[in-house]
Order: sequence, then structure tokens, then C-alpha cells
Amino acid sequence: TRLRPFSSIIPKPLIPIEGKPIIEHIMDKFVQNNFKKFIISVNINQKIIKAFFKTNKTKYELNYISEKKKLGTIGSLSLVKNISKDFFVINCDSILDFNYKSALEYHQKNKNDLTVVVAKKKIEIPYGVFELDKYDKIQIIEKPSKEILINTGMYIFSKKVLSFLKKNKKIDMDELIKKLIHKKLKVDLFPIENTSWYDFGQLNSFFQNKENSIKFKK
Repeated sequence: TRLRPFSSIIPKPLIPIEGKPIIEHIMDKFVQNNFKKFIISVNINQKIIKAFFKTNKTKYELNYISEKKKLGTIGSLSLVKNISKDFFVINCDSILDFNYKSALEYHQKNKNDLTVVVAKKKIEIPYGVFELDKYDKIQIIEKPSKEILINTGMYIFSKKVLSFLKKNKKIDMDELIKKLIHKKLKVDLFPIENTSWYDFGQLNSFFQNKENSIKFKK
């Protein structure tokens, strides 16, 4: 819905950037990092997506999992079988340009159960801001900036995490993260520069990042 009217005509993963669908950019980034096996989770419009890859399948080792009902942003992972290693999960509207192996090595070195790839972004507040110190004394800070960590939509999972998903049960990623933290599994962050992340999930970010897309075209 966030990419309408485009997504009313063509599935979001197939919307073209620089003459190539978003999902193909994403997969090609993985191929450049020597990851070549893919599982695509599909629901609506799956016939169109499968038809595209049927004629463009030479670069990828590709399988599908098909939702029979809406399972949220991560529930379809409950349908994945025979995964024996750590694996990446990524949304179909995020293109990341960095060394993926460095994130995987960090995940494994720190024995994480889930690693969230986050982008460092500085937020500029164009106003004077009032704050209270620990003594309730008023302070004013003129046009402060703050660095925050934004979820890029890329994750690294250990296979252990799959046991926390109930088959065909709807669940979103934020719910799963909260559940893992509550169960005391190790959830960690891997920060990258904001310039290494391109978000095509909303119309304003789509047009902004489309203008900058020449940076990741290789």
C-alpha cells in the first residue's frame, strides 16, 4: 500500500530501478558477495514474480515458499525447511551496499542468535529544544542533532530462531525480536553507514533513492 499507485499495477519487488527490478538488484548484491542460494517468500502476485524468474533464472539457485494466508512480515519463515546454517533475511524494498560477509562473520564470532543490520543516521532538529537536567533545571539546546540506528530490513538468523515461529502463525519481525529478547536469546546490532542503505519502501524514499541509485549501479 505504501507504494501505490505503482504497486497496484506491478508487484513491488518487480518495480524497476535503473531498468532492473528492485528484487534483482537485491539478489545481485548477494551474488557479488558470493551468496547464491535464495528462497523467496510469496503471497499475492506470486504468479507474476515466478514468471519473471522463470525467464531470468540463470544467475540464481532459487526456491519459493508460498503463503496460503497472510503471515505478517516474518511468519512465512515457519514454512522454511532444511536450513542447517546461519542465513540472511531481507525485505524486498531494501538495497544494501556493503560487505555482507563482514556482517556474517560478526554474527558468528559473537555467537548471535539474531543480528539486525542497522543504518547510522543523524537527525537534525531545526528548532531550539528545552531539556531538564537531573536537578530539573531548564536547559535550551539550539538545533541539536542526534544519531539514531535505523532498521534496514536485513537480518542474519541462526537456525535456532526458527523454533520460535509457529507454523502458519502470523507474526511481524518486531514481535519476534521482542520474543527472542524475552527468552534471553542473543540479539545484536551490526551498524553500517546510512549511505550504504537505499530504502524503496515508501513513495518519498523511493523517489529520493531513485535519484541516488547511480551510486550502487555496477
